[in-house]
This record gives sequence, structure tokens and C-alpha cells, in this order.
Amino acid sequence: MEAESKMVKSQADFRDFPDGYRLTELGPLPEEWRVVRLGEVVEEIVERVSDSKDLTAQSLPVLSLTKNEGLILQTERFNKRIATEDVSSYKIVRRGQIVYNPYVIWEGAIHILRKYEAGLVSPVYPVLKAKEMVADPYYLDAWLRTPSAIAAYNRFAAGAVNRRRAIRKRDFWEIRTYPKTLDTYA
Repeated sequence: MEAESKMVKSQADFRDFPDGYRLTELGPLPEEWRVVRLGEVVEEIVERVSDSKDLTAQSLPVLSLTKNEGLILQTERFNKRIATEDVSSYKIVRRGQIVYNPYVIWEGAIHILRKYEAGLVSPVYPVLKAKEMVADPYYLDAWLRTPSAIAAYNRFAAGAVNRRRAIRKRDFWEIRTYPKTLDTYA
């Protein structure tokens, strides 16, 4: 009986979609949108201070990634600089690029750089860029903290200590999304 009521509800929900929507594995979406893996719409950028031809890279501000405020100055978060003096292994992140902490991504520690032109982040943080003409980076930034994205991170996060469960890059690339492609805006 319970299975029948779920089936009836599911069918009723399907009929209630507005025109132009269809049911996907992620729920109802506009007909022109498609579900893709994150690896299809973002790519990892690895630009370290030591690799940079820009001599001023060493003096970029060190940023901390927070769950609620995004990327902020490390001195704002901790009231002092805690980064090592040698930042040569730190990664450079530029405005419009996305950074995540693989150890607490399941809390929503993933954000786009908005406040600064560029900064430095921990060498363990992956830096991502939306593939040109494939996805809107600011839309992805918002989607990457939705309940469905957080649920996907939790499914893939593994580790002996609950607070430090990490997500592997290969699992991150497989997460399904709808990227709201740039041609959607046309």
C-alpha cells in the first residue's frame, strides 16, 4: 500500500511540471538543460607561486576558505597571518575561479573568488575554472553549495575521522550537475 501511494505521488508530481520542464535524475529541469558530470564543465588550474612568471605573485594576499563567507583574507579570519613565510608552493586563485577544501567540502567549503583580483590559497585546495563557453562560473558557485551537491559530497567523503573526511578528485569529477550553460542565456 505504501509503495502504491509513493508511486501515485510520483506520477502526480510528474504531471504538475510546468510546460517546458522534464524529469531528470536530479529532479525537474528545463527541457533544454542537460545533466552532466562536473568534470565536463570545470577543469583544475594548478598555478603555484613558484611557477608564476609574475614577480608580484609572492606578495598576493593569503586567503582562507570559509564555509559561510567564501574566500576572505587570512588576517580577517585569524586576526594574523598563519601561512608560512615561504609561499612558493601556495596556489594562485584568480577572480571567477572556484576553490574547495577537500576535507570539509561536505560542509559547503567551496566558493568562487569574488572580492579580490587574485590571492593565494593552501596547496591542498583544488582551484577550478569553468570551461569557457560551457558553464557559467557564478551559477556553478551557487549550485556547488545546494543541498543536492552537499549530499553528493557526503556520499563520496571518506576517512577515519568524521570531521576530516575527504573527497577524492576522481569522485568530485563524477558528481552530476546541470551547469546552466552560457548558451542558455542567449
